Amino acid sequence: MNLANITQIAILILSGVALWLVTSKSKWCRMLSGIVGFLGQGFWVWETWTKGQWGMLILTVWFLYIYLKTGWQGFREIRADYNQTKLSYHDKRICPKCRNGWKEVVTIVRCSNCHQEYPK
Repeated sequence: MNLANITQIAILILSGVALWLVTSKSKWCRMLSGIVGFLGQGFWVWETWTKGQWGMLILTVWFLYIYLKTGWQGFREIRADYNQTKLSYHDKRICPKCRNGWKEVVTIVRCSNCHQEYPK
């Protein structure tokens, strides 16, 4: 098996997996699609560079940017969810009546969902 065959197999597997993951509803899968797609683009760059396909090389660099953006956005979504969960559970900022977040009003704390008031 030569280098050209390995490159083609890597392009097939990594690009296919990245496209499959990007359509997932899971935020983890969408973030992972950016990482897998980014890895696959290295093989695309190598293949188009060695063959002198400059138009495809420019398109490949564009896809490289898109995969980086997808991975970064997925990471930010996951981090935001983690930070929200961390605030909600570790800071005890959940209404005991309806389990929703707090809304602070001067000397009392009011639940943003059921509007139950508690002393601050």
